[in-house]
Amino acid sequence: MKLIAYDDRPENRGKDLTDIGNIVRYYDHIFGEDIFEEGFSDLLNLDSQLKISSQLLGRHIFPIIEHSLFLLQRVNRILDQYDLFLEERVINQHTNEIINILKEIKTGINSK
Repeated sequence: MKLIAYDDRPENRGKDLTDIGNIVRYYDHIFGEDIFEEGFSDLLNLDSQLKISSQLLGRHIFPIIEHSLFLLQRVNRILDQYDLFLEERVINQHTNEIINILKEIKTGINSK
């Protein structure tokens, strides 16, 4: 929902990005046990908790959007627009982290 909100209301981009980052930071705590279920154990080989959480979120997003080609394409398009996330901002560690999170979410969505 935050990705769609970002795309629908570009003037509120910053808050949506911050919210996405916060969701991902705590996602593994909310759904931590899922990582041990069949189909997710490969994520344990990733080199950071943030990558694990991001890709797990992407894998949970996929079943929601997979039945609509339009929605799947829209979410992937949003996730591909990294340059828009840098618009009128100073590139810093937080910005780079958000971009990396978006890339990992896309990896998770497209891992099926």
